[in-house]
Amino acid sequence: MTVTADALHTQRDHARHLVEDRKAHYLLLVKGNQPRLHAALRALPWQRVRARYDRELGHGRRETRSLRVLTVTDLHLDFPSSRPPRSCGTAPTPAPGRSRGRPSTRSPI
Repeated sequence: MTVTADALHTQRDHARHLVEDRKAHYLLLVKGNQPRLHAALRALPWQRVRARYDRELGHGRRETRSLRVLTVTDLHLDFPSSRPPRSCGTAPTPAPGRSRGRPSTRSPI
């Protein structure tokens, strides 16, 4: 089983519970609520990694999603069972006649 969750659940106790008690994998978003973890992931050489882009139209807007996967060793994330980080971004573009959305970048672990 793989559990995905927003940054609210990006906490060591939550990850430990998923891995040790539930025997699950996780994909958690890292934002400002984990400042050291967020800084460590942002400092990786993401610009050197080719991105995969997906584009779709839905909910009154066009969205472009990018995904980058970077293999690292000895990152010392201090997070239970962390694997190579991935960088995901969403850049919403309004459909004709709609207001503009805000782009966001998420760094899942």
